[in-house]
Amino acid sequence: MVGVSRVQSRQGWFLRQVRIEPGADNGRYPFTLPAVSRLSRVGGLELPAGVTFLVGENGSGKSTIVEAVAVAAGINPEGGSQNFRFASRSSESTLGERLVLRWGPRKPRTRFFLRAESYYNVATEIERLDEDPGSPPLLPAYGGVSPHERSHGESFLDLVVHRFGRDGLYLLDEPEAALSVRGCLALLARLADLTAQGCQLLIATHSPVLLALPGATILEVGDDGDLRRTEYDDALPVRLTRDFLAHPHIYFAPPRQQRRARRGLGMSSPEGSLGMEVSDEHFMKWQRGNLARATSRWAWRGRRCSAGGCAASALPRRIELRASVAGCVWCLSIPSGLAAIPGPAMSAVGYSPRSPNP
Repeated sequence: MVGVSRVQSRQGWFLRQVRIEPGADNGRYPFTLPAVSRLSRVGGLELPAGVTFLVGENGSGKSTIVEAVAVAAGINPEGGSQNFRFASRSSESTLGERLVLRWGPRKPRTRFFLRAESYYNVATEIERLDEDPGSPPLLPAYGGVSPHERSHGESFLDLVVHRFGRDGLYLLDEPEAALSVRGCLALLARLADLTAQGCQLLIATHSPVLLALPGATILEVGDDGDLRRTEYDDALPVRLTRDFLAHPHIYFAPPRQQRRARRGLGMSSPEGSLGMEVSDEHFMKWQRGNLARATSRWAWRGRRCSAGGCAASALPRRIELRASVAGCVWCLSIPSGLAAIPGPAMSAVGYSPRSPNP
């Protein structure tokens, strides 16, 4: 990132490489996941010191890899430290049994796996162990309050603030799942602290906020499963979020209009529709905003509304727009003299004076 200095830290470099043992790929799950399949065909995944983020679409295999690393490192697959040995319902893949870890000369002082979807079970085990007379008190290490007495997001932050400490190996699977934007910012600051304290972290995430951590390594899972190192500005969650915030209306348009608008605006994010139906009111509001911002005039023939019941059908000048997303026709009135969208931009949002129903 421009203007952000790299975090200086003691080298938290405990886990050097992750690879799948030869002959493990049997063509069935989890080896059908893109990232896992790719990992089984290459020499392994090298992990640097500090924080490594794995990003990619749902089903790409990034969370499966983090979970498998936790199992191979001797951590409970449902989450917790290396000392937790509870089980509720086994849902982990078999990948952890076929994973080979190469460690550095220094071993982590502590290890912890945060799996967002099963942290409730971890919280229950923390309470049980804290009440066990044969075990030392555990709640002080988690902020002094049972995670069940905190909100989901608060319990996550209590964990990383109070339980996570120096020289640790921490594996996090989508920690942003329970957090607000402010919570993500708090976690981001804590990740910077942990990096400076000599910790190593492997994190699967979709959060553009967390990816902004200075000095972190971002590995993006491509369509072919390849884990490619990428810069913050080029990471998929960052590009998609920026495009959406800059042009949210495009994501509610029909797929063909989305493609035209993306080309017209030079958007770099992958094409795709939200698959949502949009109301006439919202769609017309968007189009009126486009027309109001335009800088040139466009001559339009008067055309009757093919829907027949539109309030704009009585006006002399209007644009018809047929949208497949809802299977209906939207009409937008254009008062005489109103500046309209210039030709290239008109094509970008799906308009044509000769073909009003793109």
